[in-house]
Amino acid sequence: MHRFFPHGYASGWYQVGWSGEFVPGAVVAMRYFEQDLVCFRTESGQLRISDAFCLHFGAHLGHGGKVKGECIVCPFHGWKWDTDGCNVDIPYSAPERMKLRIRHWPVAEVDGLVLLWFGVDGEAPTWPAPRMLPETANLEVDYWPVHNCSVPATKLQN
Repeated sequence: MHRFFPHGYASGWYQVGWSGEFVPGAVVAMRYFEQDLVCFRTESGQLRISDAFCLHFGAHLGHGGKVKGECIVCPFHGWKWDTDGCNVDIPYSAPERMKLRIRHWPVAEVDGLVLLWFGVDGEAPTWPAPRMLPETANLEVDYWPVHNCSVPATKLQN
């Protein structure tokens, strides 16, 4: 029998959480699409989702990893990974010699939701993350109880 979705999932945007769940400096372990992932919000507020394992000795960044500035830091030996997945610091070496990257996944925050893009063949998003609320909704005036996730209304809009 032919399987319509050979990987079990269709390409598209999937909700993986609410914006208010991810505070600056927090590191959250996740598992989606049969992959271990880690979500972190940098000190400036950028939300990122990456593969969970450090390329050095395979430490799970979601269990003991820390956010320092705009980077996530490995709990084993302190390797730093920036918001693009580039290795930017090895405490005892020069990272430019390594040129290592961990995979970062496309993520969007729309109307208080955290959406993760899954591409069947690893492709980048082919359409923008969809709005969930009507265009006429005013997040500062209208009451949407399901979206009341303790995030200021200015952070909820695109």
